Amino acid sequence: MPRKQPIYFRGQWYKSMAAAARAHGLKPNTLYKAKLEGRLDQVGRKRRGNPTRVRLNGIDFATINEAARYFGVHRTAITRVLNKGLDTFTPKGIAVKVGRLEFDSIKACAEHFGVSRHVIYRLRETDNLDSLLPPEKPRPCMNCGKPVNQGTHLCDRCRRQSSGLS
Repeated sequence: MPRKQPIYFRGQWYKSMAAAARAHGLKPNTLYKAKLEGRLDQVGRKRRGNPTRVRLNGIDFATINEAARYFGVHRTAITRVLNKGLDTFTPKGIAVKVGRLEFDSIKACAEHFGVSRHVIYRLRETDNLDSLLPPEKPRPCMNCGKPVNQGTHLCDRCRRQSSGLS
């Protein structure tokens, strides 16, 4: 087989596969492999088509990414809903409780504390979410004003004096 043979690629004739590849910003080897595999018509085309228009919950979105940003989820969550043929979307977040604070999603919790979602996931796994809270200030003793241990209202010295142990 001669090395330089004319090739018809994307509606145009070229002197060789190398010339066709150069004209379309491809490597010549890419065209050779595609010709052997019988998929020369698919080589070098962009996989992305026109943006998918989305209508969810009665709201029109220009793209899937725009809908994902609106609902505060990843684009795959929107894609799954569309693949099922549904036109309503309810974001399902994992409820998170940190101390007395309650969040409806991990994302909301992460944004509140200024950390990434991965930190929240890791702390949830180890049941250590309370480490996100600032340390509590020690309460003053009711008698002398010194800092006291949690769960009591008297410092150790005042407690011993009141019980007659001093």
